[in-house]
Amino acid sequence: MKHKRLLKITLAVVLPLIALLLIGDLLFGYDLLSLFIQNEVFIAIGLLVAIIQLVLWVIELGKKSSEKPTLKPLEQLREIVESQWVKPFLAANIHHNALIALGKELQPGQVIPASSLVITRPNQENRAVLADETILQVFQTEASKALLILGEPGAGKTTTLFELAQALIEVQRLDAQRPVPVYFNLASWADKQLPLTEWMIDELQSKYRMPKDVSAAWFAEHNNILPLLDGLDEVRANARLACVEAINKFIAGTGLSGIAVCCRTAEYEELGSRLQLDAAISLLPLTEAQIFGYMDAGGKQLAALQQLLRQDDAMRELAETPLMLSIMSLAYENASDIVADSANVTSKRRALFDRYIDSMFEHRPTEKKLYSKEKTVHYLSWLADRLQNKGETIFLVENLQPDWAASPWSYRLLVGLFWGVFIGGLWDLMGNPLYISVSFGVITFFLIGYYTDNIGTMETLGWSWKKFRQNAVKEALSRGLSSSLFIALIVSFSFSPFIGLIIGLFIGLLFGFIDAGLENQIPNNKTVVNQGIVVSWQNTLHFGIPSGMFAGIVMWLGLLTAGFPVANWFSFILFLFFGILAIGFSQFGGEAVIQHYILRLVLFLEGYTPFNLVRFLDASSKLIFLKKVGGSYVFIHRMFLEHLAEKWQKK
Repeated sequence: MKHKRLLKITLAVVLPLIALLLIGDLLFGYDLLSLFIQNEVFIAIGLLVAIIQLVLWVIELGKKSSEKPTLKPLEQLREIVESQWVKPFLAANIHHNALIALGKELQPGQVIPASSLVITRPNQENRAVLADETILQVFQTEASKALLILGEPGAGKTTTLFELAQALIEVQRLDAQRPVPVYFNLASWADKQLPLTEWMIDELQSKYRMPKDVSAAWFAEHNNILPLLDGLDEVRANARLACVEAINKFIAGTGLSGIAVCCRTAEYEELGSRLQLDAAISLLPLTEAQIFGYMDAGGKQLAALQQLLRQDDAMRELAETPLMLSIMSLAYENASDIVADSANVTSKRRALFDRYIDSMFEHRPTEKKLYSKEKTVHYLSWLADRLQNKGETIFLVENLQPDWAASPWSYRLLVGLFWGVFIGGLWDLMGNPLYISVSFGVITFFLIGYYTDNIGTMETLGWSWKKFRQNAVKEALSRGLSSSLFIALIVSFSFSPFIGLIIGLFIGLLFGFIDAGLENQIPNNKTVVNQGIVVSWQNTLHFGIPSGMFAGIVMWLGLLTAGFPVANWFSFILFLFFGILAIGFSQFGGEAVIQHYILRLVLFLEGYTPFNLVRFLDASSKLIFLKKVGGSYVFIHRMFLEHLAEKWQKK
C-alpha cells in the first residue's frame, strides 16, 4: 500500500507540473520552461522525482511478483485444466454420452506392459469391461494407471479421456500428494519432435501459460503431472512412429505415477509398434438397441430419422458412433420425411455434415443474420485447413502469427508502414523540414518492416532480482546496445550525432536492463478470448507508458543538466515520445498489440477472416460448429475439421 500511495503522490506532483508548464506557455505566453531550466534546484528536484518514479515502478513489479497467489502453482494448474478444458468440453459435448453407456473391451495385445512386474501376457484374450465399471476404475485397476484408449473416429475417445480427467481431478483435490492430470494434444509434437518432457513443458507454457522453470521442476519430481495424451493419430503419418518411440522413452525414463493415451484404432494398428502401457481398451460401436433407444428418447422429433435408420443399412452403420448419431439427431431434428439414397458410407458422411451445417442455420436465424452460410463455411474451411497444416486442433486468437497470412511480407510491409507514417508524421508536426520527416519515416519503414518477427505477448509481468543479476550484463550488451544504434541514428536527424549516441546508449542500456529482470509469471485462468493481447495492452497502459514517460524525462533532464541544447518543448516532447516507444511499447506488450491487429487486418484483406474475428468465432460456437473452451476454440470433432479442410483444399 505504501508503494501505491507514493506512486499516486508522485503522479499528483509531476503531471500537474507538466500541465502547468504547457498551459503557461501555450495560453498565456509565459516561458515557465526557461525559468525552470535556469534554476538548478528545480532541475535537481525534477531529476530526483523522475528517478524515484522509475524505482517505484520496479518496486511495484517486484511486489507483484512476490505476492503469494491464493493457490499454489500446482493447484492453480489443476483449476485451469478443470475450468478451461474439462468442464467446458464435457458441457459442450454433442455426443450425449451420458444417454448412452459406451461399451469397452480390454485388448491386452495392443500394448507392451510397462510394469516391471508383468513380463508377458500369453494367450490373453479380449474381454468386455463390466457395464458398471467406471473409466477411473479401469485406469486404476486394470491398467495400473497406464492406459491406452482406442476406438473408431467419433467413438468418444476424447470424451472418455476428459471423463477420466474429471475423476482424477476429484481424487487430487482430496489428496494433494496425487498428480494433477493435464490434457495434451499430440498433434503439434511432429513440428519439432522434441523429447516428450521438453514438448510438454513447451505445451504447458503455450496452452496453460506456465513458466518453463516451474514446469521443468514438476517433471523432475515425477509425481506432479499425470499426462493425458490425446490424438496420437493426429500426428503426421511420417512422424507417428517416432512419437510412439518418444512416449515409450518418456515412460521408461521417468518414475511416472500415471499416463493415458488416445488413438484411432486403424492408425494405431498400422504403426507396427506398440506403446509400453499396462492395458488397452477399445470403445465398442453402439448396438442397434442403443441406437434405437436413443431414437425413442428423442420422440416425435426423431421419428423420421428413426424410420430412415431402419431402412438404410449404410446410415445405420454411420450411427454406430456417438458423434455421428448426435450429428444425425441435430441435422434431421423435426424432419418430416427423409429419402434414403444408395451412396456409400463416405459420401453419406459428407452429405450428413453438409446437412448438419444447413440445419444449424435453419434453427439459429440470429447467427445467420450476422454471417451467411457461404461466408461461414469459407472462413471455417480456411481455419480448419490452417490448423490441419500446422498439426493443431486448438485455436487461440492471440497465437496468430505472420505465417498464417498468404504473404507474410504483406504483414511486414504494413507494420513498417504504420511506424514509418507515425514517426514521420510526428516529426512533421513538430516543425521539422519535410525532407527530414520523410527520410525519417522511410528509414523507420524499412528497418522495422525488415526486422519485424513473430508476435510475442506480454501477459503477466513480474520483476526478478535473481534473473536480473544473472542476465543484466548479457542483455545490456546484446539487446541493449543493438537497440541503441537504431535509436542513435533516429535522434541524430534532429540533434548532433554525439547527442544521438548518448540518448541511444541510455535508452538501449535501459532497454536491456529492464528486459533482464522482467519475467512472465503464472497468470490467472485464461478464460477470456484473446486475453493475451488484452492483458498486453493493459500492461502497456499500467507500466509501459508511465515508465517510458519518466525514462524520457530522465534523459531530457540529464542532458539539460550537462549543458546540451535541449531547452525547448520540441526536445521535451521528443524525449517523452522516445521513452514511451522504446520502453513502454517494446518492453511491456504494446508492440505486440499493434502487430496483432495489423496481422488481423492482413487476414481480413486477404479474405481469410471476417473483420471482427472474435464475434465470428462466438457465432460459430453458437451454431455448434466450434466449441469454446476457456479462451480458445476447437472444432466439434476432428472429423468435422477434416470435412471443412477438404472443402478448402478443393477450392
